Amino acid sequence: MVGRVSHRLCQLTLPAGTPRTIVPAGKPRVSSSPIEQDQSSARSRLRVALACAVALTVSVGLGCHDRECEAARLELAQTWETLRDTATSRQQIPEGINLTDGERDDRVTTWKGIEERAELIRSSFGTPQVTWPSADKARKELATLFSPLQTKDEPVTRGFALTLGEADKQMSAYRGQCQ
Repeated sequence: MVGRVSHRLCQLTLPAGTPRTIVPAGKPRVSSSPIEQDQSSARSRLRVALACAVALTVSVGLGCHDRECEAARLELAQTWETLRDTATSRQQIPEGINLTDGERDDRVTTWKGIEERAELIRSSFGTPQVTWPSADKARKELATLFSPLQTKDEPVTRGFALTLGEADKQMSAYRGQCQ
């Protein structure tokens, strides 16, 4: 059950013979009175109880929403990885296509730039703390690079455009629900 903290996790247990107070090295240990030991023990139990209460509150507060957001974040990272891999493969010139050296260089340069921006966006979703500024900047740059390619009637380019549109929808939904 989400948010449930076992009482065993919140118990203060010390091995037998372990002093309840810390004595700096080189100083003799002065035995404390039973009253001081009870106060120290009570403070320790209070600290542990407070830590458990905070952990319980955080775990209940995050619950399912956090799992759904984590799944959406991982799905976004996977989508951008797919886009990056597609851009990587588009840098290769298929056999039978005759391109001039300039066209070949333009193709490689464009798809290399798209690949780099897609990787930046993918890495923005690589950790639970999404780096939105770099993702947004890379997405704008990717749009600029990809814009001239959208007019080409190639199946892979159309597929890339469709996946890019889906990634934008996923990013928008994620931003609305989880940011």
